Amino acid sequence: MTINPINNPAILDELPVGTEIRDADGDAGFKAHGGGWQVIGYAWALDADWFRFPVHVVNPTPATSELVADLTGPITMPMLKTELRRVVADIHSGAAAGALPEVLGRLERLLAPAGRR
Repeated sequence: MTINPINNPAILDELPVGTEIRDADGDAGFKAHGGGWQVIGYAWALDADWFRFPVHVVNPTPATSELVADLTGPITMPMLKTELRRVVADIHSGAAAGALPEVLGRLERLLAPAGRR
């Protein structure tokens, strides 16, 4: 199972087709081609908000684990954009004068999977 719990239906919508999940009640589902979730006992695909959160991915691929970590990690999109703007500003204002290794380190930390800093 994934380490990072999923607490938002919108994140389930981003998972690839075929992904298996298990919710807080123990219900399991598979991501269907139409974007919904196939759950045993239901003839139709269910919406992501049907599940009881938190939800975990069962036997995730490395790519799916990284996707979940990125979407549920501590860095939010506004935080990411703010730091990227600072990095770009630093590059424009003189990173060529010797600060490039520090700027590259900041970029690497932003791109590191959640939990590996």
